Amino acid sequence: MKFDHKLTAMKKLKPSETYLFIFLLALAIRLFYLHNIMASPFFNHPVINEAEYDLWSKEILNGELLWKAVPYHGPVYPYTLALIYKFAGHNYYIGRFFGVLISSLACILLAHISMRPFGKKVGVLTGVLAACYWPFIYWSCELLPAALVLFLNLAAFGILQKARKNPRLIYFLSSGLIIGISSATRPNILLVLPFLLIWLWVGISRLPLSIPKPPGLEPWDEGKVHGSERKTLLFRTRIERGTRFIKTASVLMLGILVIVVPVMFMHYKASGDFVFLQTQAELNLYLGLNPNLDSLHSIRPGIAWDKLMLEPIRLNLLSPAEKSKYWIARSMEAVGNEPLLFIKHIFRKIFFILSPNEISSGRYIFYNRNFAPLIFSLPGFWLVGPLGICGAMMGVKRRRELGLFYVFLIGIFVASLPFQTCSRYRLALVPFLMVFASYAIVEFGKRITAKDKKQVALFIAMLIPGIILVNADLAATKYRDHSRINLTLSQVYLRMSDYPRAMGEIRKSLSLRPNEADSYNTLGDIYFNMGKLDKAEEAYKKALRLEPEYFRAANAIGVINAMQGNYEVAKRYFKRALIIYPFYGNARQNLERCDDARKKRP
Repeated sequence: MKFDHKLTAMKKLKPSETYLFIFLLALAIRLFYLHNIMASPFFNHPVINEAEYDLWSKEILNGELLWKAVPYHGPVYPYTLALIYKFAGHNYYIGRFFGVLISSLACILLAHISMRPFGKKVGVLTGVLAACYWPFIYWSCELLPAALVLFLNLAAFGILQKARKNPRLIYFLSSGLIIGISSATRPNILLVLPFLLIWLWVGISRLPLSIPKPPGLEPWDEGKVHGSERKTLLFRTRIERGTRFIKTASVLMLGILVIVVPVMFMHYKASGDFVFLQTQAELNLYLGLNPNLDSLHSIRPGIAWDKLMLEPIRLNLLSPAEKSKYWIARSMEAVGNEPLLFIKHIFRKIFFILSPNEISSGRYIFYNRNFAPLIFSLPGFWLVGPLGICGAMMGVKRRRELGLFYVFLIGIFVASLPFQTCSRYRLALVPFLMVFASYAIVEFGKRITAKDKKQVALFIAMLIPGIILVNADLAATKYRDHSRINLTLSQVYLRMSDYPRAMGEIRKSLSLRPNEADSYNTLGDIYFNMGKLDKAEEAYKKALRLEPEYFRAANAIGVINAMQGNYEVAKRYFKRALIIYPFYGNARQNLERCDDARKKRP
């Protein structure tokens, strides 16, 4: 079989040569993609989460090393970005190149950890598949921590994998530190800890014991010891295994806490509250668990997000800790009020996670197909998903040896269910499916070569459920969240002062969603910047009619009237904005300026 011959040829390479080949392949493909997307308006004008990370990194560069309020995101990535900007200047290409580099290194890590239990063929295939997997390529070029989190998780896995056979405490401390750094980037990895502790008890604590063998007992066999000697032996066995588990688990947790505690201390210093790693976790839990919300993609930015943020504020819950408790209570309420609907919702989310499509979050992923169509033709979840499920089923017979793979696979899958489901959050699951996918391919090749019809039929029987589960797209996710790309594009073109393109995109947005207040608000922004104040006011009023709580539109109408000298009308709209959002600084400042201007008027 030609494919098998190619893998055999790769097997003759030295490990260093194999890793270099995988790294260069991954780097070349990613650089090709990075070069092509430079033509995208988003490349030098980041939006939503990218813009927030970029802004935070610039604040760090300007001397604000310690945050003054509890941040929405984890601190590791913005500080990393700030360090890059410190030496390379504020350059979006270099910032994105860091993701390319770290993603290419992750391909080597993935090849290495799969070689240990499965052999070089599977390792090489996994590395090549990771190098060519288009969602990895896409997320490596975004100003987001996706590639960094992937690298850190694989690094922690690799060290734990080594600790399985050589349980030195330094390995557990090192993996704990890396898990801590990963959690301070994006905390979801901490939800894998319960599964990891079970693995420690079952695996590490049951390695060969150091208890002396009873005289004349060869080989070591607890079953051949009887009476009081057996009781003593069992007692000492349990004590040693328990001690070993406590030591390893404690050192692992110590490594995590070394990173987590200072971050929490900084949160306490900034807010006076004990807040976990970031403020968005509890809110994302509510968005993910509520059966009445569409958990496919983020609702940022826009009035829906603003209204959500106003909920705790209207109840005078202002501190981060109070808001966190509010969102947890709302999550439990959403689950408890309609348990049957919630169960249906969880099953629906399982199909989201196993969808063949990449679900966008904030910005439409497939927009970049306009600049690099070839990349989007490379292997995706439609291939890795079914093969990975098949390989995981085949590997069950080696579950003791592969226990850590199953811990991360099942742990990350379960940890994904309570939160929002999208491509970026599924990314952490893919490497472990990818290892099993490569294992399935190599095993299938062996069975074909051996002409074992029974085993080939068994393989196909195991593959079919995965194909149906993934590629049937039972949740109907294909292209369902693309319409807001026009709204986002219009906002970016507005920042670029490219008003004709901004207008063209907002017209497209309104044709797709004619009653969307966010689009009318953006239309008002475009007219305002073009100096067409009458049309701007008309658009803002339309947004306000569609969404009476659109405080940004109310403030904008007030600004237009103040510019025209209609101070009483302006004050009315500023006050309306403040009634909706009492802490809206822009409206409060505008109201004060309006009063000052009115007093100075002759």
